Amino acid sequence: MTWPRLRSRPDVRVEVPVSVGLADVGFDRPTPAHILAMEQTFGDHDRDTLFFDVFHTGGGEIICLGPQLAGIAP
Repeated sequence: MTWPRLRSRPDVRVEVPVSVGLADVGFDRPTPAHILAMEQTFGDHDRDTLFFDVFHTGGGEIICLGPQLAGIAP
C-alpha cells in the first residue's frame, strides 16, 4: 500500500504551557465530603487545577480537559 504524500506541511503549533490555578484567579474547589470521609489520605484530590490541557480543534472549537467545574466557589 502506498501512502499519499502530503502536499503541504500540517499547521501544527506547540505553545509554551502556562500554569494558572483556581487560587490564582480567586476561586476555590472545596474537598467533597465523600473524599474527606475516606480513611485514607486524600492527597491525590486536586482542588486547584482548572484545566489539565486545552486543545484547539482547528475547526473553531476549543476542548478543555480537567476536573468537573461543579463546586467552584469565589
